[in-house]
Formats: sequence, structure tokens, C-alpha cells
Amino acid sequence: MQVKQRVRINTGVTALSVVAVLTVIFLTTHRIGRVMEQNRIADALITAQFERLAFRTDYLRTGSERAREQVRDRYRQVDALLKSASETFADPEDEKTIGSLIRGQESIGKIFRTIVANRNITDKQGRPAALVGEIEGRLLSQLDMRVYEAVLLGERLQDSSNAALFSALKQAGGEILLIFILVSATTLFNSWTMGKAISERVGRLRQGAAMIGGGNLDHMIDIRGNDEFAELSGAFNAMTAKLQDSYRELQKEIDERKRAEDVLRESRQRNEFLANIISASSQPFGVGYPDGRLGLINPAFEQLTGYNWNELRSIDWAATLTPPEWREVESLMLEELLQTRKPVRYEKEYIRKDGSRIPIELLVNLVTDEEGKPEYFYSFVSDITERKRAEEALQNAHDKLAKLVEERTRELNEKEVLLKEIHHRVKNNLQVISSLVGLQADGSNDETVREVLKDVTHRVRSMALVHEKLYQSTDLSRIDFAEYVRSLLGYLWSAHGSAAAAIRLTLDLESLSLPVDTAVPCGLILNELAGNALKHAFQGRSDGEVTVTLKGCADGRVSLGVCDNGVGLPAGLDWRQSSSLGLRLVQLLTGQLGAGVEVLSGEGTRFKINFSLTG
Repeated sequence: MQVKQRVRINTGVTALSVVAVLTVIFLTTHRIGRVMEQNRIADALITAQFERLAFRTDYLRTGSERAREQVRDRYRQVDALLKSASETFADPEDEKTIGSLIRGQESIGKIFRTIVANRNITDKQGRPAALVGEIEGRLLSQLDMRVYEAVLLGERLQDSSNAALFSALKQAGGEILLIFILVSATTLFNSWTMGKAISERVGRLRQGAAMIGGGNLDHMIDIRGNDEFAELSGAFNAMTAKLQDSYRELQKEIDERKRAEDVLRESRQRNEFLANIISASSQPFGVGYPDGRLGLINPAFEQLTGYNWNELRSIDWAATLTPPEWREVESLMLEELLQTRKPVRYEKEYIRKDGSRIPIELLVNLVTDEEGKPEYFYSFVSDITERKRAEEALQNAHDKLAKLVEERTRELNEKEVLLKEIHHRVKNNLQVISSLVGLQADGSNDETVREVLKDVTHRVRSMALVHEKLYQSTDLSRIDFAEYVRSLLGYLWSAHGSAAAAIRLTLDLESLSLPVDTAVPCGLILNELAGNALKHAFQGRSDGEVTVTLKGCADGRVSLGVCDNGVGLPAGLDWRQSSSLGLRLVQLLTGQLGAGVEVLSGEGTRFKINFSLTG
């Protein structure tokens, strides 16, 4: 907690204590004022009773109207006092006493009125004066007794108000004392804890400041919290960190200056060495300034251009050496160098002193001062005459090669057209053969011969379909086998007519491109397996399903599967030893592909053929 917050709390506690004491005093004053009012009313009641006795005596002595009005005024005064007492006194016993006073007041008024009426009655009945005096005496005795009782009751109220006053004063004193004790204890505790915390933190700050002042910049003042001392310790630590950084930077600057001096000394030695090397170098070299002045050239540069240094520095050497058509290029390259500050390499030509032109390549570097402003350029110049000749010869060779490639491409396109035509004609011939065999089958009366010829038709159709796909493809060496499978199976299902109408065909094909020498045997295998399924798998059944899958495996092999849910292979049949031409053809073709064959039979038949892509 911050010191200013602690001070605020102490101030607040003190202010609250003052407010509490003032509140208690106010409430006590209110209670005492109420009790004093009760005491005043009780005194007034007693005084009014005695005054009423005096005025009553004066009335009895003189019988004057003024004395009677004075008695009535005191009667009204007592009524008003009793009403105030009813509103002021709250104790049940006091309320009973006030009730007795009210009843006594009524009785006193009644007796006094009787006395007045008795005096006003004329003795028409002839009563003797002694009798009138006796009645008045009895009434006076009753009146005195009621007044005396009223005085006693008033004194009782006075005693009750005095006791209430004493109790209120006692209660107020206790409350004020208790509040004072609590506030004093709280203030003392806060002051003690605040003083202890401040003294402890001041001691840490004093010790830390002494250590930092002694040169120990690694010392950190550890004062935690969120008060001013923690902030001050943080400021000290930040100042120490900045001092450490400044010290390190100063030490670094000293080291850098030492290194700079060493570098400068080495640079001077190196520059002298480089100047000797450049002068002796066969590589043309030159130095120029941003304002166009020529700084330095070596003998090789003089030999390349035909000008010596004195001749070039006395003229506009850049405009003299650079042909007009190359000046814009050079300006753009120098602008790029100034923007990127990276070396630029470009080609152009120089005009030699004898007027001849020489192709060159420039490698231009920029040197800046400490503020980053351009100081000078230095360039390495290379005579690229031989390279230009070689490039020209290479370009001529490239043009000849491009022409040859164009001729070979034209020949290749012609051969591709011819090959497509061959595939188209092979496909047409195979379709003719298929049609002829189909006609032969239709003209035969032997059912076995017709079935054999139809199988031949399907096999020829599967080979013709390969050539058809090749003819339609942009790649004459490969075909999209998934598309081929869809076309081949669509043909088979159509060719088998009503026998295949109830057989559902399900295809799960991955798009794979197969070479021709693989696609043909695969097509024949698929033709045999799907045809066998249509002819033999669903005998005695009205429906069924044939599923054909084509997948590429992770090891680069291809998986071709044909599965049906028909009757399955006959029990004990070894398909490899079967006399069926179709199965023997499948065995022959899978051997040609080097493929592995898995056959499962039970509830249907499943052939799975795995082979590697070739071609």
C-alpha cells in the first residue's frame, strides 16, 4: 500500500472518529434536550399547581372575577403542559403518571367549578350561611387534596426526568469514550505499521543507494509492493540499468575506437597495397565521383580506352567514352545503385580514342561516408569482345538448332497424325472383324458355336476399344484406363441384353493412365472376368451385382478387382487347371503382365490382380 494511501487512511480514520464523536454528541444532546424538556414540563406542572393554589386562595378571599380568571388560566396552562408531557414522555410508568395527572386535572376543574357555582347560588331556599360554608369547606379540602396529589405526581415526573437525564449523560460518556478508544487504537496501529514500513524501506533505499554510489552497478534494490518506495526502488534499478548500459556503451565505444584506429591503420596499409596491385593489375579499373570528376584509373584502363589519365580528367570523360545510345541505360543503372547501395553489373560500349567501339562489362560499386552519403564509385571493366563473338556464334547455333527442332517437331506431328490414323484404321478393322464374327455367330445354328463366336467378338471389341481411346487421346502411348473400363463394361452389359439387365454394375475406379502394352492385356482380362460373371455367376437368379475396382497402390503397383455376389466357383475347382478358354486366357495374360492373382470363392467370386506399371 502506498504511503499516501496510508496517510489518507489515517486522515480518514481521524475524520471518521471526529464525525462519530460529533454524531454521538448530537444524538446525546438531542436525548438530553428531550429529557431537559421533560424536566422543564415537570417543574412547570409543579409550579402551576402551587400558583393555582395561590390564585384559588385569592379568589376565595376576594371573590373577584380577575382572581377567578387567573385560576382558569392556570388550569388551561396545566392542560397545555399535560398535552406536551403526553407527547414528550415515552416511558410506560411516566405515561401512567401523566394519565393520573389528567384525571386529577379534570377532578380539580370540576371541584373548582362547583365552588364557583356554590358561591353564585342565591339562598332562595333559605339555607343558612353555616351550611354554605360547610359545603365550601369540604370542596376546598377535596381541591387541596387533588392539588397535593398533582404536585406529588409532578415530582414523580421530575424524578423520572432527572433519572433519564443521568442515564443519557452516562450513556453518552460511555459511547464517546468507546469511540475515542477504538479510533485512537486504530490510528496508533496504522501509524506504527506505517512508521515501521517506512523506516525499513528507507533503510533499504539508503543501503542500496550507498552501494550504487560506491560503484556496484550490479546491485538491485529489492523493495516489492505498490507504494512510493517500491516505485523509487524501481526508479533506482532503472537508473542503475541505464548506467550499466551507458557504461557498456562507453566501453564499447572505447573498444570500437580502438578497433577503428586499428582498422584505419590497416586500411591505409591495405590501400597502399591495393593501389600497387591495381596499378599492376591487367583488369581495367577506375574511380569516379558523383559530381562527374575522374578519380583514378590504372594502366590497363588507359590501354583499353587509348586515353591517359591527364587526357580524361581534362574532358567530360563519361560522355566521351559512352556512346549516346548507352547513356540512358547507364543512368538507370547508376540510379539503381544509389537507391539499393548494392553493386550493379551491366554491359555497354566504350568509344576508344581512335573512334572504334569495344563492348565491355562494368561492375560498379558505391562507397559512402559515415552518414551514408555517396562518396565515390569504383568500377571493374572487362573487355567482352571475345564473349560477344562467342555469344553471336552461340546465337547462330541456337537459331540453327531452333530451325532443326522446328523441322523435327513438324515431322513428329506428321508421324503423330499418321499414328492416329493407324490406330483409327486398326480400330475400324477390328470392328469389321468383330462385325463379321458377329454375323457368323448369328448365322450359325449351333448354340455352342454362337457362344464361342460371341466371346471372340467381345475380345476383339476390347482390343478395338483400346485403339479407339488412343485415337481420341492426346497421348498416343497411354490411355485413361478408368474411362476405358467404363466404356468396355458398358459395351458388355449392352451386348448381353436382357441377361445383364438385372445385374447391377458397381464401379470404384481411380483415374490411372496405363501404357498400351499394359492396357490391352488388362482389357482382355477384364473382358473375360466380367463376361464369365454375366454368363455363369447368376444362373438360376433374377438379379445380382458385379463390382469392378481400379486402385493405385503406395508401392507403385496397380490393383484391378472383379467381384460378384453370385453362386461362386464350383467346389474343388482349381481355376489355373480349368479347361475354360477364358480362364486360360486370364492366366496367360496375367503371366504376360507379371501380375499376382488372388481368387476368393464362397458367397460369390472375387478376382484381384496386382501388377506393376510398365512403359
